[in-house]
Amino acid sequence: MRGRGAFSPCRAPVEQLPFVENRFRAVVLVVTLCFAKDTAGLLAEARRVLSPDGPLAIGIVPLNSACGSYDRRRAGPAIPSTNGPTS
Repeated sequence: MRGRGAFSPCRAPVEQLPFVENRFRAVVLVVTLCFAKDTAGLLAEARRVLSPDGPLAIGIVPLNSACGSYDRRRAGPAIPSTNGPTS
């Protein structure tokens, strides 16, 4: 977005973003949904801060992909496996 200034990240719970409603013209979630504990809350918050006609872009890493397996190993039990029972 030309002329809008620098990008400034912030740290906040995804279910309670510190922004007013309709604040952004676009929302991008990259490798976010697959790690969220409350995906419904995350999506509701994304919708709240997104302008009514703004796009929502979502990038995910499937859990059963090579990257997903690597991330699951790094995160430990925080990310459940979708490979089915192991016993």
